Amino acid sequence: MQKYANLINLDMNRKILVLFLALTMQLLVFGQSRGLIEVEIDGEETQLYTESYALVIGVSDYTNGWDDLPGVKTDVEQVKTALEQNGFKVTTVMNPTSDKLFSAFDDFIKNYGSKEHP
Repeated sequence: MQKYANLINLDMNRKILVLFLALTMQLLVFGQSRGLIEVEIDGEETQLYTESYALVIGVSDYTNGWDDLPGVKTDVEQVKTALEQNGFKVTTVMNPTSDKLFSAFDDFIKNYGSKEHP
């Protein structure tokens, strides 16, 4: 029975990874042209984003025999702080169920992934 539970858990992890990669690719495609401004740095023109957003997800509460990870909450806060200090607007999600994880991805893309040019 444990063997089947492990296979189901592995399958779910693969689905989450595939979804994450698909969403990341979607954000990269949107990000190539969205919200860019041109500036001159050392005599050369370059493009900078007008806004930056980050979705930081932390999972510390595990099941099925896996030990919890006590440092994840601190890690998430430190990553959030570092991103905010560099101009990012950060959304954090802690210990989501699979439904809440998919919802977090969807919400993040809806809110930040498709803004028009300024």
